[in-house]
Amino acid sequence: LTFLPWQRWLIDGLLERRPIDHKLRYRRALVGVPRKQGKSLIGSAIALYGLFSGLEPGAEVYSAAGDRQQARIVFGEAKAQVEANPLLAAETKIYRDAIEVPAYGAVYRVLSSDGRLQHGLNPSMVIFDELWGQKNDDLWDALTLGSGARVDPIIIAITTAGFDVQSLCGRIYQYGQRVAAGDLVDPAF
Repeated sequence: LTFLPWQRWLIDGLLERRPIDHKLRYRRALVGVPRKQGKSLIGSAIALYGLFSGLEPGAEVYSAAGDRQQARIVFGEAKAQVEANPLLAAETKIYRDAIEVPAYGAVYRVLSSDGRLQHGLNPSMVIFDELWGQKNDDLWDALTLGSGARVDPIIIAITTAGFDVQSLCGRIYQYGQRVAAGDLVDPAF
């Protein structure tokens, strides 16, 4: 894969490890990317890292969005990358909406947007696409709470700009602004 310098910097930053215990520095992230600037490529690269890193046994990586078709965009990009790479393809079982890595017991799946149906999941990584279009908090809450039993989870929302500051994305954006300004202390965000 070829990344622009800012894309490589972003991916490296999101997957930064703490020097003390080598766990991911961040647990939640909101990334705003302008339209047609490689948002799906970034999301798919991060998802494949979560699938193939082998750092957590039985990794569960999910693509989520306001609807299943939107969630399939990042997943489809990742699937194409795996299929185009003979080394990765040889290590996987590829299905319509899932990629399995049997050697690690890892799986990457596309989710439906119904948060009520996702409460039994145990995600180690979530790429949540177009958070600004999320109608309610159900899916975000189910995935965030579901990751609580994981040793090293991360939930990453990747989105273009929205306009409603009262929406889930707007509230998380405002939270991030407060963290960045030092008004809130949250080293995992």
